[in-house]
Formats: sequence, C-alpha cells, structure tokens
Amino acid sequence: MRIVHLDECGSTQDEARALLEGGEAQVAVSARTQGAGRGRGGRAWQDPPGEALMVSLGWAGPLPASVLDGLPLRVADAVLTAIQLAAPAARDGIRWKAPNDLVAASDGAKVAGILVDARTLDAVVDPIIVGIGLNLAGAAFTTADGRDATTVEQVVGVRVERDVLLPELVRLVGRAVRPPA
Repeated sequence: MRIVHLDECGSTQDEARALLEGGEAQVAVSARTQGAGRGRGGRAWQDPPGEALMVSLGWAGPLPASVLDGLPLRVADAVLTAIQLAAPAARDGIRWKAPNDLVAASDGAKVAGILVDARTLDAVVDPIIVGIGLNLAGAAFTTADGRDATTVEQVVGVRVERDVLLPELVRLVGRAVRPPA
C-alpha cells in the first residue's frame, strides 16, 4: 500500500477518496494536521499539529460487503496492537469502546477514533476508507463538544513517534480489512 504524507490537509478521508477515484487501488494518506477532520456523527476531530497521527487507508472495490462485519473492532484491535508494539504498557492502559473509539482504561478519556466510510451496493463495497485519529503526545484535553480526551503519552508514560508507528499501523489495519475467507 502506498503511503502519502501531507503536512496538512482538510481531511485525510477526502484525500484518500480522491486518490482512489483517480485510479489508486490501495492508498494510505497521513497528515501532520487536518483542518476538517471528522468523526462519527459529523463530529469534528481535533488534532494539535504534530501531536496526533491522522491517517486514512482506502481500498478500491469491489470488495464483498461481508468485509464490513465487525470491521471497527478488527481495526481497533489492529491499532491497539500497533501501539503495544511501540509501547508495551499500552496493553493494560488502553481499551476499545464500542462502536469506534479507543479510550484510557482508567477513566474512559478518548485516545483514538475510527471512522469507516464505505459505499455499498447490494453485496459489494466500493470503495472503503478507514480513518484513524490517534492522540499520541501532549497533555489531556477537553474536546469542543465537552468530552475528555487524552494521549498515548499520558496513558502509558511513553512518547510514541508517529513516523515509527505509521508503517506498522498501515500493515496491521491492512490485514484487518482483508475480506474474511
């Protein structure tokens, strides 16, 4: 999967979609910051520049619609595994919160969000884009809509560098999106 790195963009989801529509079969788009990042329910995603990992991974179809079954949990598991490889203490400090968040086990503050964007027609998906916003460094904060958020660094006491985490994250999420056998 080709990884495109941007300093800034409106939304990595939109950038990935444009590349898929332009003929890419698979692509990952990451940005140091995004001005119009979004989460589930149209919520805005906040990202202090350089302190978060924003990436959207896209696959052109057609793919079987069955790939969507349990996908947020599989992606969350892939993200957790990638974090744990970089910071083993994350194993006990971060957990999945249905339907699409990773949170601090101690207080439920949001660490990451997952946004699955798929166009389905009958039994196929074309395309599918998985967006991940992961708070890596810096202090805990309150989101614009009043929710508590924190960072991997705050939860496990280790700073995880986005450039180290990204290739492993892309590999593991790519495995999670493969259609079930």
